[in-house]
Amino acid sequence: MTTSARSGLVKRIGEVRKWNEDPPHAAFGCWRAQRWNIGIDGSPDYPDELLAELDWVVASVHTSFGIPDAGDDRARDRRDRL
Repeated sequence: MTTSARSGLVKRIGEVRKWNEDPPHAAFGCWRAQRWNIGIDGSPDYPDELLAELDWVVASVHTSFGIPDAGDDRARDRRDRL
């Protein structure tokens, strides 16, 4: 995760929180949500403390499909665990 992606998500969480606290919107509410990528080694692209600030997270695996099998048993094992 890049620093700009993290700061962008932190900013968006704050904006949604503020919007939800505004009386005209309080009855409706807006969820703080994010797509969460699971890396090749099984690690998330956002830290747990940031994900805890969200109401909804969709986890996806889409970075392991291009791992070459040629002689890299560790990469193949990581891919197969996903």
